[in-house]
Amino acid sequence: MIENRSSAGHIGNTAVATSPPDGSVLLYGSSSLSVAQSLYASMNVLPARDLAPVMLALRGALILRAAATRLMDYVGDGLVFARW
Repeated sequence: MIENRSSAGHIGNTAVATSPPDGSVLLYGSSSLSVAQSLYASMNVLPARDLAPVMLALRGALILRAAATRLMDYVGDGLVFARW
């Protein structure tokens, strides 16, 4: 059975880390595993401490895109716009 849980990995991380360690519960995560700590003030589960990698499922590039009408030459330009 597959159960999809969202929320930047927080709910899924907690469900997997607190499940019995019998291998019946697996987490297929993305970059949300690494950014979850910066999104939440406190977390019961820390991915680096409480989860163990099993296999590499996918390797690819992340692409940052903006509307063609935005004049941004660098990532820093986008960050300035996001803070505005």
